[in-house]
Amino acid sequence: MRLSGLEVATLSTLFPTNAQFVGEPFDAIPTVTVSEVTKIITQISAKSSPLDFVATSVIKSCVTVFADLIVRLANLSFSQGVFLSKYKPAIVTTLLKKPTGTLDDQNPTNFRPISNLNNIYKILEKLLLSRFQAHVCASDSFSSAQSAYRRHYPT
Repeated sequence: MRLSGLEVATLSTLFPTNAQFVGEPFDAIPTVTVSEVTKIITQISAKSSPLDFVATSVIKSCVTVFADLIVRLANLSFSQGVFLSKYKPAIVTTLLKKPTGTLDDQNPTNFRPISNLNNIYKILEKLLLSRFQAHVCASDSFSSAQSAYRRHYPT
């Protein structure tokens, strides 16, 4: 687009709508290691969910035992492309977005959902997300202007 003799970029020229993914397919997920799982376990909150089969405090106190089990579970899940259905449910509760008294507690839009998930699910999710983010960021079609959902790049 030209404006007063200057070339002006439009959104369609900056971000073509027919852009296609360029890079390696995400068909081989890197193997999970014990040190990686140990690091995640030591960093997670000690809070437990009613959906947990084993309390988070027990997992944290027996990290060497559980790290080996979670590595095996993660590697099997990632290699077979299967996630056990018993880990999928969540307990969803709602909280007011701001302290009581400032918002109408009868208006549903003033609430935000909180999902309580199984601790094993949260660990597996972190493992897969780290692999997927690394894959996407290494892609030739990844924009350096992307900031959302990237570590150390606030929006």
